[in-house]
Amino acid sequence: MNSAYRIELLTHSRIKELLTARPAVILPLGGCEPLGAAGRIGIETLCAERVADELSVRCRTVRAPALPFACSAPFMSFHGAAGVKPRTMVNMLCEIIHAYILQGAERVFLINAAPFNKAPAAEAVKRTEAKYGGVKVLLFDINTIAGNDNGIDRSDAALLAMAAYLDPESVNIDNINRRKGVSIDQYRTWKKRGADPQKLRKLFPEGLLLTDNEALTGITPERGKELFDRVVGVIEEQI
Repeated sequence: MNSAYRIELLTHSRIKELLTARPAVILPLGGCEPLGAAGRIGIETLCAERVADELSVRCRTVRAPALPFACSAPFMSFHGAAGVKPRTMVNMLCEIIHAYILQGAERVFLINAAPFNKAPAAEAVKRTEAKYGGVKVLLFDINTIAGNDNGIDRSDAALLAMAAYLDPESVNIDNINRRKGVSIDQYRTWKKRGADPQKLRKLFPEGLLLTDNEALTGITPERGKELFDRVVGVIEEQI
């Protein structure tokens, strides 16, 4: 089995060789958001990393270390959840991308699994492309590609299914089967009224599992493999 070209495991001279051969970098964007007892808090990072790894192998492209913290401030009342403000995310992405452009990258592919990252990442793409002529930055959102259709930019069932395939120990199927999805309407109302972290904890004390009850039955390794292959295939084709 081929290994991904992960920057943190390579020497700078080897990275130079790879960037010279293919001047592009894959940057996965994860997060720390609560899924209750259904899954580990780092599932977004897990999915972003594994998709990026597979793309790195298929496209022979270097893969940067994943950013494990997202724009997850609304979830900070849950233990272990932490993140940065949107403007911080924009600035951080612009500076990271700048470094890779300076080193010769002409293409940067952002692989995002955390819904609150989408708007800041899109702004970073806009600023970077406006500043550097000829450089292309593409943003790929795993939730969207996996078939999110609940209208809230969050697909917990899809991410949990992918995680069940990628790392079975990261998901507790028994806990999923014993509980119901929370009210998506309540979540929408909370978000419209300011996305207050303390109110979110009161609404959903067990953590979020934003999906309808029918979708809970689809959280299986088999379904996860289908979704993983779909996400990787769509992004590979566009790359």
